[in-house]
Amino acid sequence: MFEISKQFRWEMGHRISQHKGQCFNLHGHSYMAEIYLSANVLNKEGMVVDFAELGKVMKPLIDCWDHAFMVWYKDDVLVSIFQAHSALGLKTVYVDFEATAENMARYIYQYCRIGSLPVSKVIVWETSKCKAEYSE
Repeated sequence: MFEISKQFRWEMGHRISQHKGQCFNLHGHSYMAEIYLSANVLNKEGMVVDFAELGKVMKPLIDCWDHAFMVWYKDDVLVSIFQAHSALGLKTVYVDFEATAENMARYIYQYCRIGSLPVSKVIVWETSKCKAEYSE
């Protein structure tokens, strides 16, 4: 089997609304995702996928998330705060999951699959020492 990977970086804020520790508070990270694509047979160009193709698929998502604040739509506190201050034009991304690295990894995996890429694994680094992986 052949496997390639490409990294993507973005800055984003979040909070974990159900957390009992520090992550309950508003904070941000310099995120990095590493996306792995695999194939048993290479394409006619001798590649799993052209890295540029993966970049094209990921660009809209990274552009959306970069320098945004991710809010779980069930986090009533943050939803009310961001809606009350919507006139300020704060870049907010509402999602249907708690904004953990684990859930972001799964979301990116599914996003790439919708983009018809042969994704095999996604790793999201929240810090230089902490990562979450998702694969099926």
